[in-house]
Amino acid sequence: MLTSMARRPSPHVHHMNGLHHQPYHSKPFNDDDDDNEEERDARRVRSRILANKLSESLLNRSSSTSSTINKEDSIEQRVKTAIDICDIDTLRKIYSQSSSLISIERRFKSGGWTVLIHAAYSCHFSLVSLFVLEFGADVNSKSSEQMTPLMACCMSSHSKSATTSGNDDQLSICRFLLEHGAHIEPSFDTSDEKMMTPLMLAARFGSSSALIHLLVKYGAKIDRRDAKGWCPLIMATQHGHLGSVEALIKYGADLKSTTNNGLTALDIARHLKHEAIVQFLLGEEMKSTQPSSLSLPLCDNQCELTNENVNNEILKVSDESINDDNILKLSLDNKQNEQSRKSLIYMGAAAAVGGALLFGLIYMRS
Repeated sequence: MLTSMARRPSPHVHHMNGLHHQPYHSKPFNDDDDDNEEERDARRVRSRILANKLSESLLNRSSSTSSTINKEDSIEQRVKTAIDICDIDTLRKIYSQSSSLISIERRFKSGGWTVLIHAAYSCHFSLVSLFVLEFGADVNSKSSEQMTPLMACCMSSHSKSATTSGNDDQLSICRFLLEHGAHIEPSFDTSDEKMMTPLMLAARFGSSSALIHLLVKYGAKIDRRDAKGWCPLIMATQHGHLGSVEALIKYGADLKSTTNNGLTALDIARHLKHEAIVQFLLGEEMKSTQPSSLSLPLCDNQCELTNENVNNEILKVSDESINDDNILKLSLDNKQNEQSRKSLIYMGAAAAVGGALLFGLIYMRS
């Protein structure tokens, strides 16, 4: 009895392979089960149809968006290629269409530059004038890193404008942009180490003296410093651009300007062993110090030397005058002696003649 009771499973728990399962309680039979099952099947069918429609809609929308993006990327690549080879016809065709997908002010995905910034950096004057005059591009448009067309053109000597003709195109584009309102001193946070002015970029990349003069003429601050305290003169010195250094000094750059660490352009030139720049800066420092520290002593020395020379000349003239007087006196004495000698001779001759006459007269009387 006890054994059979021990072997009898619990009425609420069934054992199967060591797992406990709740017993399945069958529902009482209902005549409406067939109708409920049909409704459930219908609902499943409707859900599948709705899901298929929603999936197709999302797929079509994704395909349309992807197609638009691919088309924009394709046009963007065409624009870049046309700028590189200066293909005016292709660019005019793309931007003249009213349904054009790319705005003239649109920033490209790579680099965040506008077409005007690209054209200015490539030193294509015809494209710059096309975008500004025909399509109304903003001459002060900025990239995602605050690069402007004028700044891009000033740094283009690093690549496209290294030749004489390139420098001429660079100068023409910068003048065109300035004449059409480009900002010569863009406002930026002085704590941002990446921000630079057009003149800073021109100095850093060794632009021509004519371009530096143009920027200064339009109001560029020649001694403006960045977050590290570097001015255009120090930037040109760092990169070894002697021509830019000479131009900056010529147009008023301060030789004594220092970085935040107290370094001058001469200090940096010596450290980087730019000997030509070192010699030039030393010569300029000597010129700048002469009026203030050496002018008065030199003047005194010169005056003393002049006075001494004058005194010597006076003494020399005096000596010469004394010598002349002595010569004149001696000459007069000689003349007087000669006259006295002649007088004595005449007197002797007269005395002899007189004595002879007297002797003759006495002889005749006797």
